[in-house]
Amino acid sequence: MTPQNDRVWEPNVERLAHYRFVDGQVEIYNVRNFIWQDQDTYTTQWETRRYALENIQSVDLIVSHFIAGPVAHAFISFGFADGQHLAFSLEVRQEKEEGFSVLGGFFRQYELALVVGDENDVIYARSNIRDEEVYIYPISIQTTDMQMLFLEYLNQANRLNHQPRWYNTLVSNCTTILFDLMEYAMGNIPRDYRVLLPGLLPDYLYDHTQLDSRFTLDEWKQRAHVNPKTAHLTQGPDQAEPPFSQLIRGH
Repeated sequence: MTPQNDRVWEPNVERLAHYRFVDGQVEIYNVRNFIWQDQDTYTTQWETRRYALENIQSVDLIVSHFIAGPVAHAFISFGFADGQHLAFSLEVRQEKEEGFSVLGGFFRQYELALVVGDENDVIYARSNIRDEEVYIYPISIQTTDMQMLFLEYLNQANRLNHQPRWYNTLVSNCTTILFDLMEYAMGNIPRDYRVLLPGLLPDYLYDHTQLDSRFTLDEWKQRAHVNPKTAHLTQGPDQAEPPFSQLIRGH
């Protein structure tokens, strides 16, 4: 069995992002910015965007609990000087009407997708459309490391366009690959069992001083919780005031 890119995919993973440098900036193709009404009703929007590496100012870890406990989905979002944010989410690339099985993820049932998307899509779809419990944690890393990590994610996107890869529930999932990319960008990073349980990543970050120690871990989890801040957005994230990405980072 070999992974493929030419199957009939679910619309939300139908296109793969890729990039190139144009006039000193990063031009990214197939940025997802869907408008969601419910899980089955949405407007598809695939965009081309440009970003300047020197404008990256922040990196956040987003943890989304689709069931209670330590099992969750984790992904990264980069913030820019002009207030924009861009999320990178390593996910199962499901075929049309295929559905998801954790067990199937052990046995080469799913290819891997890197969704590059607007937070109005990628985060809102989880917090408000799927009713997952979403948390956002700012990570303390150097600016040059942020830039290197951003490029490494984009290089992964280009690689997946040319070399499809299997998703694996244990060894090739949203967090193990995240740590692989961070090591490519930043050097060796200590790992423990929490790398396999994304719901425990906030504890990992706190223990490794990647979260501000002025707050306890419980205080961080309360501050990081997105859902109470977005529950009123019943007509979509565009109604948010302040703008959605600013709203979910408020305290």
